[in-house]
Amino acid sequence: QCLESGHQAIVFLNRRGFSPSVRCAACGAVAECPACSVALTEHRGQGALRCHYCDFHRAVAIPCPACGSAEYKRIGVGTEQLEQSIDESFPKARVARLDRDTASGDGVEAVLDRLRTGEIDVLVGTQMVTKGHDIAAVTLVGVALADQSLAFPDFRASERTFQLLAQVAGRAGRADTPGKVILQTYQPDHPAVRLAAQHDYESFYAEEIRDREEVGYPPFTRLVSVRVHAGAEADARSATQLLADVARQHQAVADGAVQVLGPAPAPLVRLRGRYHYRLLLKSPDRKLLRNVTAHLAARIDQGLPPTHVTLDIDPL
Repeated sequence: QCLESGHQAIVFLNRRGFSPSVRCAACGAVAECPACSVALTEHRGQGALRCHYCDFHRAVAIPCPACGSAEYKRIGVGTEQLEQSIDESFPKARVARLDRDTASGDGVEAVLDRLRTGEIDVLVGTQMVTKGHDIAAVTLVGVALADQSLAFPDFRASERTFQLLAQVAGRAGRADTPGKVILQTYQPDHPAVRLAAQHDYESFYAEEIRDREEVGYPPFTRLVSVRVHAGAEADARSATQLLADVARQHQAVADGAVQVLGPAPAPLVRLRGRYHYRLLLKSPDRKLLRNVTAHLAARIDQGLPPTHVTLDIDPL
């Protein structure tokens, strides 16, 4: 209906590439980056599997390192595959893609100029398509996998999901013609998804602030993130455990005024060949939290296993 009426559409998916991962059809092994604990993403246009963190890449069509099979299965959908699917479903539509693989620098504005002048009917893209573009003819916005960011292990995951969905939804109906937003989600009742679809900022804030207070996260507490990385996992793990033990010896922790969470591997435990562990300090008392942090800093100055340590106060 949107295309038949001469309007334009934006389809948002925050995953680059053709498929987020590929699996051996014979043994099930997933192609992984040798330097990072992540799956390699297939980029069909480049004929490569690529790591989005360290940029390692290799050819797609090589035998499986585990069993030698040359057959593999694609897992998931990226913007490249979504663009192809829309192009096949709407052969008369002019479909384009905007992500880091297709545009950078001035190239971003070149694609957006084509959208503004009506040379593009459907624009598929990552977050590049969400950033404040005011295009009157865009009356339909689709969001694929709208809830995927909720799985990120961060207390702000709901807030960031709501913010992103509200931002991308705001691209539709910027002029006199009413806009329509379609969210594809496995969690339609999640407050971040449901209330973003309703543009209900106040209700989302009320729910989110209540949940934060119940579990003791900002703005009701202050945080210090202790991040440790090393070339050897044993060094990263032992240094983080040592710092956790030192923190727990402080009187403020013993009294329960400062909470120590961890140590634990980071969500991406291996990144660019280094192993990452972390520790979290949490307290409503800023002064006591600062004292425990200073206690840790003094121990770090005395020397640790060969590691790099970052103390991040009020991490974003």
